[in-house]
Amino acid sequence: MLRQGVEASAAERRIQAEVAKQLDRLRKDLIYELGDSRIDESPRRTDWQRARMKAYLGRAGDKIEEAYQSISDSAEQGFKGIIEVSARELAFRINQALGADLLQPLNWTQEALARIASETLIQGAASSEWWSRQAAGLTNAFKDSMRAGMMRGEALSQLRSRIEPDIRDIANQALAPRDLFRTARRNAEALVRTSALTVMREANLDVFEANLDVLKGVQWCATLDNRTSALCRGLDGLAWSLPGYEPTGHSHEFPGPSPHWNCRSVVVPVTKTWEELIKDAGGDADLAKKLDAASLSDAERASIGGPVPNMTYEEWQKTQFQVDREEFEMWFSNPKGDFAINNLPQHIKGLLKTESDALVFSRETLAKQKSRHPESKAGEYVRVINKIGYIEEIYNDGPFHARLLTVDRGKSYRIVIKATQDRQEAYLSSLYRQREKDVARVRKTKKATH
Repeated sequence: MLRQGVEASAAERRIQAEVAKQLDRLRKDLIYELGDSRIDESPRRTDWQRARMKAYLGRAGDKIEEAYQSISDSAEQGFKGIIEVSARELAFRINQALGADLLQPLNWTQEALARIASETLIQGAASSEWWSRQAAGLTNAFKDSMRAGMMRGEALSQLRSRIEPDIRDIANQALAPRDLFRTARRNAEALVRTSALTVMREANLDVFEANLDVLKGVQWCATLDNRTSALCRGLDGLAWSLPGYEPTGHSHEFPGPSPHWNCRSVVVPVTKTWEELIKDAGGDADLAKKLDAASLSDAERASIGGPVPNMTYEEWQKTQFQVDREEFEMWFSNPKGDFAINNLPQHIKGLLKTESDALVFSRETLAKQKSRHPESKAGEYVRVINKIGYIEEIYNDGPFHARLLTVDRGKSYRIVIKATQDRQEAYLSSLYRQREKDVARVRKTKKATH
């Protein structure tokens, strides 16, 4: 299931890149059309100028609609690729986990691929309908913005900045028009991400329903990180029967392939026990052949039955290197002793050559941090510290000494971690914002070790 998710994620990134490219092309087209519209730069607006603006907005609306239709079509092709990944990977990975070739993959027709890619519902509407809504939203926002600029007597250069704000004019950013295309890109990214995972879950359910001789249900498995939604945390570990999706041991309805926007959870199959398979094989010749071909020991046969092995959100959370915000804020405001963060990641331990399972943020270090970096608040420390397990840019500054670079909310941070020479303890030495030129100098003069 993890490999399948990785492949789907790679396909999603390719779709995201194509969508961003088409939105950039649309922005350039609208800027070109504006320059060709012959709208006078004079602040005095005539009926002729208003007519030219109306004609321009009409052409702009057509271009936005065409662009989003093209985006919808290319995204649908990308989603088909994700479904085919599911067909290729899902049965193989589950069979690998079971130790026997019991599940059969689905070979979808082009019509079936198109149905799943275009008709799977995302929060009550198909993907193509969401693209149409985004096109309409951008069209209305664009027209409103351009009309507002014309009413204010803005020159062509000012109208152009409503399409592509000049990010170099930092002093006037508070007065700059809202970047409509940044919003459009963010909305498109959310739709692609949600659509990609929704069609993958829908395709997986099709595979499960095609293997009812082996499977008896499904189980919800939340993606294991600190961004997991409250809904998916509540659903994590719950099971439903196949084919009717009736609750098993609880009263929650099956949420379907799209419980909420940006949902990253997966649905894993619940297999029948070996005894149940043997019993069902009495009237199913194909299943009997599968079982005869499975070379499993008695212990392996006894292990079959239940969900494909996964860790629940709560079990995973106990293994994570993370700071509880409420606890940290209390300590931050009134530090009594040191603050220890358990489950120091193995790759960090290896780099520091330490045997400690905890990273200590000492009271003395906190005092220095507050003195040198008074602008940093408790919540900022929590967010950055909780990234440590996922940071990929790490520099070894000598024995028992590591420097980590990361980004949070558009700001670069430097984190220094040290270990004692006896290898028994590891400490957070410093954490602060870093200028981009300093980050560039580190990257130029040092080579990352991780």
